[in-house]
Amino acid sequence: MYSSIYRYAILDGVGDSDHHKQEHPALHPQGDQISETHEPVKINTLNTPRGGEFRVVLEDGTEVWLNSESQLIYPETFEGPERRVKVEGEAYFKVAKNEKQPFYVETAGQEVRVFGTEFNVRNYPEDEYVSTVLIEGSISLSRRSNPQNCLLLTPGHQVQFDKNTE
Repeated sequence: MYSSIYRYAILDGVGDSDHHKQEHPALHPQGDQISETHEPVKINTLNTPRGGEFRVVLEDGTEVWLNSESQLIYPETFEGPERRVKVEGEAYFKVAKNEKQPFYVETAGQEVRVFGTEFNVRNYPEDEYVSTVLIEGSISLSRRSNPQNCLLLTPGHQVQFDKNTE
């Protein structure tokens, strides 16, 4: 089922940044998300330069380590039924558990649903694949265009998502 879009493997075993805020509706797959006060949620964009690394703690306690030449887009506050961020480049996540508000990471064509865990995602524009490595916990991965068809990943495993296959 996943052979055309995923490659699967079993594994052994902070610096300068460009960080700015925008007024923008929150990241949400069904469209704009407006806070209860009907004001747009502030969206932060964190960019790390070549050779740089950066660690950020999101408002829910989730820790993100952003690698060189990477970008993290995230809301200032997580409102609504889910927590959602976007990554380009490489980031390591240590996600705070919250069963009532699942955590999602969007990459090029892929969506990762996180179940309170630690994992790394690599999604540089020049890479043919999005590579996701699970350290602890569990995650499910799916094509953003087909979220019902998902792959569950367990600790110590890596999956590579083919960005060019529909």
